[in-house]
Amino acid sequence: METALIPLRIFFQGKDDNPRFFDGKLNPILFLFPLLLLVKRRESDAKLKLEQLFLASFSVLFILYASFMVDMRIRYIAPIIPPLVVLTIFGIRDILLRVDGIGRKGMQVLSRWVIVGIVFFFLLMNAKYVAAIFQSVNPMPYVFGETSREEYLRNKLPDYPAIQFANQIKYDNMNILALFLGKRLYYFDRPVEFGTQTFARTVADTTAEMTLASHLQKSGFTHCIIGINHFETWANRYFTVEQKNSISKWLRDDCILLFSKNGYAVFKLILHDATRSSRRQKGNVE
Repeated sequence: METALIPLRIFFQGKDDNPRFFDGKLNPILFLFPLLLLVKRRESDAKLKLEQLFLASFSVLFILYASFMVDMRIRYIAPIIPPLVVLTIFGIRDILLRVDGIGRKGMQVLSRWVIVGIVFFFLLMNAKYVAAIFQSVNPMPYVFGETSREEYLRNKLPDYPAIQFANQIKYDNMNILALFLGKRLYYFDRPVEFGTQTFARTVADTTAEMTLASHLQKSGFTHCIIGINHFETWANRYFTVEQKNSISKWLRDDCILLFSKNGYAVFKLILHDATRSSRRQKGNVE
């Protein structure tokens, strides 16, 4: 039932940094006021109606496609936001035209103020959201030179210490496989591939003769950075028991943990010709 209601839930249940709740937020005004255009309307311009129908159809089809083809994220449906804003404005305009049709002047004035109040309430939600984002980011200490760039990023990004550690590794032909790091390529000084789908295909292709470690070595990966919490949730959802056992064996027998902090871990992938005695070496773990 929750899955079927995703096209509605995205307007009311979104939360930033929470994949379970679409990793973002939409203002409910983008749903409610366009909906008014479905009620008996005051608009008589056939061309305008056709344009509105086109925008509405695009938005609905795009939401349905995103809802059932991928794990829903607000950023995936960003293309529908401009059409919904346009439809919202038309919805407000349409309800104001309805108010103009009220016979009594006093009721017209009261109705207009009610509409203004409702719109202001939803806009206030946007202002509150922006203020919360600014408070969370809190860039002023960095802007005024009270803290360094490295210190600011360490405090704000849970994965940055792991990225920073990987940047300091000296290794010939280093190539990093990054899983669930938000594709923050701009913080890496080493070659990196954000390969969640690559990893999933590799796991699916794993056999007794061609292990997961062999596949990754063949692809040229020497290190791996994993967002542990998101990775575990994803693996439990998408892989079979046998495939999860293969992943566990790979982490246990073919990876050396070099660094772990804030739920992000850096591993060195053991090459097939590496000595088995090196497999239990430990790195810097916090």
